[in-house]
Amino acid sequence: MASGAGLRPSSHSLIKCSLKVCWQPKSADADTSVMNRNRNGGDRMKHWLLLCCVGLALLGCSEQEPWMSPSAQPALVPGQSMSAKMPFADYVTQSELRLLAAMEGMAISGQHVGFIGGYTAQEAAAMRAPFEWRGDQTACFPTEQSAVDTTMSGDAHQAGEPDPTAATDPAIAPATMGAGKGFLLIHGLTDSPYSLRATAESLRETYPCSLIRAVLLPGHGTWPGDSLTMSHQDWRTIVDYGVNSFQHEDAVTSLYMVGFSTGTSLTVDYLSRHPVPAEQPRDDKIHGAVMMAAAVKANSSIAFLAPWVRHVTTWMSHHKEQDAIRYESFSYHAAAEFYLLTEDMVQPANALTVPVMMVVPADDTTVDTQAAREFFCYANQNGEPVERKLLLWYASIDEQINQEISANPALNCDNIVEVSPLAMEASYQTLNQSHLGVLTPPTDSHYGLNGKYRHCKYYETNGTEADFQACQTDNQNSVFGENYSLVEEQGKLNGRYLRRGTFNPEYDAMIEKVVCFVDEECELETVL
Repeated sequence: MASGAGLRPSSHSLIKCSLKVCWQPKSADADTSVMNRNRNGGDRMKHWLLLCCVGLALLGCSEQEPWMSPSAQPALVPGQSMSAKMPFADYVTQSELRLLAAMEGMAISGQHVGFIGGYTAQEAAAMRAPFEWRGDQTACFPTEQSAVDTTMSGDAHQAGEPDPTAATDPAIAPATMGAGKGFLLIHGLTDSPYSLRATAESLRETYPCSLIRAVLLPGHGTWPGDSLTMSHQDWRTIVDYGVNSFQHEDAVTSLYMVGFSTGTSLTVDYLSRHPVPAEQPRDDKIHGAVMMAAAVKANSSIAFLAPWVRHVTTWMSHHKEQDAIRYESFSYHAAAEFYLLTEDMVQPANALTVPVMMVVPADDTTVDTQAAREFFCYANQNGEPVERKLLLWYASIDEQINQEISANPALNCDNIVEVSPLAMEASYQTLNQSHLGVLTPPTDSHYGLNGKYRHCKYYETNGTEADFQACQTDNQNSVFGENYSLVEEQGKLNGRYLRRGTFNPEYDAMIEKVVCFVDEECELETVL
């Protein structure tokens, strides 16, 4: 089938095509070709392999869009040299400037097709940027101002937003409004802080006196080409910086790490690098972890090859960059860094010793969901069990998978809430929960039920331009879900286009459990 109009085939496809050409007999007489190959043996094979390598090298030099190469100003990495003590507000401001330069660079190149939804460069940069939201001044300080440094940057101080000059003080604000709470938000691979913005809004609504910060992982937010040079070591650096930034906030006494996908991997990694027994208080103020679409292992049996494959080819998938909040293309280098981060993560020695809540869709095609469930159950097997834990498990539409999980003792333990997908289809046109959608409400203006963006990349590479446009616009004949192996003839499921799910029909019920989890006075039994 045809790829998207004007789209260069992915490097992965080019390799397969090149290998096919390399090994196809050149003689019209196949038997003669076989005899020749047998007679010449290894020499002929070496010649063909050499030609293939030369061909692949030439393909690697083919013309591509400027943003598929590293940008001049990748995402900032505070924590390196003098910037380790950079105030978080300054980090946000400098990051915004870099992101705006990157978005404007794409816009003025003359080659960018534009973001679906008609976003400007300024709007896309703001959506991708890290942010900081402090407590509402009126609610948290009815009688006096705190002496805490209240400098802030970001987009929180807009019409209808809380006053950014406010700060929280547990002695003044009631604990029920979140005074003393801090939340560090960490997004996923090729993603941006926007993916956690709805979660941040929900937390701020419930805990208006809390301090919420979201970091931008190095290699993200700017150009896809920056994913070719990013490293999981830099990701660790930004997470350390984020955690450390709360240590200077006297008003924050309990910090929760809230991660999505690779952000959950980095949460586990941080806690593994800073181990503290469950019965002992932590010096870094961390009181718990919320892990959305928990990613402790890639959903691929050959993920271990990525660190080597990245030296041979560049892009696992190459798409038009049309999503205003994240990269559409995916590099082998990104896959390699994720593998190196999560290698050997699923083992009892890494079991979390802080309260943990996981949200996992069983049908997630990006990560190994059963590995995540097994990892959750380690908390009861490694020394003293973690008393406060919760796994929200969205069951599969494949009943055989559900039965296999139920029959596996390693995947079953206390405090697992299972949700059936059967009730979602009617009102939200949703087949099952997806990796991308689990933390976004149906009302989201970008990814929601009536949002501006539809995830239709399947049809960009496996259909026609007409298929792609129909998937984007034909709401009556489209359904949201995960797993394109379900599609039938002409790339449809029961005659409808399959959009990858970008929102969670059960968002309100999920966030209710998150709110209870981070409220140490809330009994988890009430949401089980």
